[in-house]
Amino acid sequence: MVQGKQHRITQELFDETVLENQEVFELSPAEALQETVDQFGQQGVSLDHLLTSSHPTEGVKERQQRSEYQFGQQGVSLDHLLTSSHPTEGVKERQQRSEFSGFINVVLDSHVQPNGTILISNDSDRATVRSALQRIASLCSTTTNSTNSTKNKTASLLHSESSTSSSNDVIEKSTTEEEGSSFPYLNLLHHHQGMFTLMSYLGAVTLPEDATDGMDDEGLLQETVQTITQILTARPQDNAVTADMRSILRDSFVAFERLVRLIQHYATLLENNDTNSQEYISQKVNILMDLLRLGYVSCRNCERNKVGFVRSNKKTKRHNVSGGVSVAAQVLRLVVPLPEELVALRTESCRMLSVLCRFDDFRSNSSAEQHGMNVSSVHDHVLEFYRAGTIPTLHRITLDALEPLNDGSVSSSERVGLAAAALTATRVLAVNDEIVQALVAVGTLSTTRLALEAGVVLENEEDDCTNNETTKAFKVRKYQKQLLAAGALGLIRNLCGNDEIKTTLCLGSSDDPTTSVLPSVLLAMRQYRTSSSIQEHGCGTLGAMALRRPPNCLRIIDLDGPREILTAMRQHPNSVIVQRQGCLAVRNLVSRLVERYPSGEEAREAAAASAGVAGVNIRDVFLDLGAEQVLQSIAGRHQGSVDEAYAALRDLGCTVSLLKFDSDSIEQSRASGGSVQVKARPAMFGEVKSNFRPVYDESPNLHNSGL
Repeated sequence: MVQGKQHRITQELFDETVLENQEVFELSPAEALQETVDQFGQQGVSLDHLLTSSHPTEGVKERQQRSEYQFGQQGVSLDHLLTSSHPTEGVKERQQRSEFSGFINVVLDSHVQPNGTILISNDSDRATVRSALQRIASLCSTTTNSTNSTKNKTASLLHSESSTSSSNDVIEKSTTEEEGSSFPYLNLLHHHQGMFTLMSYLGAVTLPEDATDGMDDEGLLQETVQTITQILTARPQDNAVTADMRSILRDSFVAFERLVRLIQHYATLLENNDTNSQEYISQKVNILMDLLRLGYVSCRNCERNKVGFVRSNKKTKRHNVSGGVSVAAQVLRLVVPLPEELVALRTESCRMLSVLCRFDDFRSNSSAEQHGMNVSSVHDHVLEFYRAGTIPTLHRITLDALEPLNDGSVSSSERVGLAAAALTATRVLAVNDEIVQALVAVGTLSTTRLALEAGVVLENEEDDCTNNETTKAFKVRKYQKQLLAAGALGLIRNLCGNDEIKTTLCLGSSDDPTTSVLPSVLLAMRQYRTSSSIQEHGCGTLGAMALRRPPNCLRIIDLDGPREILTAMRQHPNSVIVQRQGCLAVRNLVSRLVERYPSGEEAREAAAASAGVAGVNIRDVFLDLGAEQVLQSIAGRHQGSVDEAYAALRDLGCTVSLLKFDSDSIEQSRASGGSVQVKARPAMFGEVKSNFRPVYDESPNLHNSGL
């Protein structure tokens, strides 16, 4: 019998597992050792290379003595090192995990009634619950990786039964990959179904439409919302395993009906507020913003949760209970008398709208089907928000945020962030011609042009940066302007889906050519070279402007647009999105002019009146800038942009071939050391003469076939 591949684990993992079995199951050292050996043996783990002492501390001492002997033979001094033989870090982590499990199973669960309501009888218990929530949020949001931290040795024991990974895969992953320190607690939360317990605490405040009377503790509600938000918020420091666990917990969040009703409740309280108490207004606004943040993190990158939020309470028969879109639009229209709180609230509302109307769930089809959703509902959500009348509201918010910029005063970072968020929310709504026309009708073109101009005009303060504080302030303002420019560029890119509007944006109106946004688009690409988002939107905008519009193409070329496109592709060689948009922009600029007018002269004569340019050879403009090398060696090496690069090279008249490699033959050749099999490239339309015969002729072979 051929044995399968056996996994190997570290000595530290074995010792810590022995200690944990001894502590959790109250076993003697010998019994814990035997239990550990049996566990790893059933999971196919080889222990031949380990010291299996009857007590882990002795194993540590043996390894220490062996290491000291080995280094001593090499003449290496260990006097300056701490060579403690006690695994104190593992003991501390086990204590914290035991404490964490107690927070969920004892402290929180004990106050959840069978009907799902919360019952806390005294202030002492309230303080204990809030302290437990704070501790849970702290442990689940820690992302510091420590070389002294213990590997997640019990991943196979704590992993849920619904996981598709085998126990061997879990052990191999836990022993070969450094876990973020929050992973064990996220895993425990999932294992104990702690998300359902936390969702029960969203009932800490009784709503008017609730059937039963309950608690009315806004502080506990806010603590619960902040805790869930901390758990679900992805962090750049998260490794792949920690990020996957946060995704699993996010997919298990289903309390959208309660969340939407809470948002509506606090929005209605602020609408009907008849008091001038700033403390009261600030408190309600802060709770409402926390609820919106929870909605944002729970819906981001999860299509099913977006649908759950939008469809919440749609079929309910309760009085004065609205659906997700109506509630989001209600918050967007909300006005409070505190300027700072109003800016922050509107920013969170725009972010919530953006995430509901943007597709960002790029998980595999099998993963999406596993979580109940494998198609996008973004277009339906956009139409619902459009019918709810959000376009005039977003335009008004954008104007209010840009007002300090328009009158020349210095805008705060919060207002710039609000303007960028409002422009982004407007962009995700511009998905069809009807909505684009509605945006133009409310004055979005002029507002977007002002926003873009404000984003590319930087203060001349670099010469005055005599100290670190001034330099830091200038960098902060530059980053804020970059966000504003990115939001404006993204909206302009979507508005260019309409042929008439994109011509106006590119060439300016017939009455005032200075209204063209093209110079500002190119200036933004020059000023923010390192921003892949701006370069992507810039190339996409130029490509959309050039599509089917030769006069626009000539204007872009006349303002040195090709140089900016190719510079962006060189600056971001590993960004597939930038490469693809750059290739499309090159093709749209070149295809019609070069194909119809090889020299470009007739095109320039036809468009001279509107574009005001002199004739040059279009193909040479790109080739002189090195377009062939960029398209072949940079864009052509990405699977996501190779087809666009091939088309652009073909339109430029360059010699190019498209080869198709069989992935199976590549693997076979690597295994055998042979050559890679190259298949014939796909035939392009028009290259092969069709065998179709428009007139039917009876074949003479029929008479000889005996039929």
